[in-house]
Amino acid sequence: NGPISHEIAIFNATIDDMLAGYSRGCIISDCGNTYWDIEEASFIRCMRDPDAFYTDMLVVLKELLPDDITDIVRYQQSRIPTIEMFDGDVDRWARETILWGRKSGTMLVPE
Repeated sequence: NGPISHEIAIFNATIDDMLAGYSRGCIISDCGNTYWDIEEASFIRCMRDPDAFYTDMLVVLKELLPDDITDIVRYQQSRIPTIEMFDGDVDRWARETILWGRKSGTMLVPE
């Protein structure tokens, strides 16, 4: 019942809503007046507690993959900009890393 299963439940509910004629846009209360795509909203929610998300991801991946991938997951975690890098300003973080960064290829933290 970690972050990933929570997000899967949200995706399933959103699919049901879309089939009923509702929009796929999501509003995140502290992320401005932006309609986020479902996967972007999911990323925002997951990055509110990145340690819990990456721990959960590691559990899921270890079930699916035979090799130890801890280093790969930890490296990926180190490359994603965190909310803390934006002084806790979720709106600014989401706008600059997801809305702008994803579209321009600048989402990753420089090495």
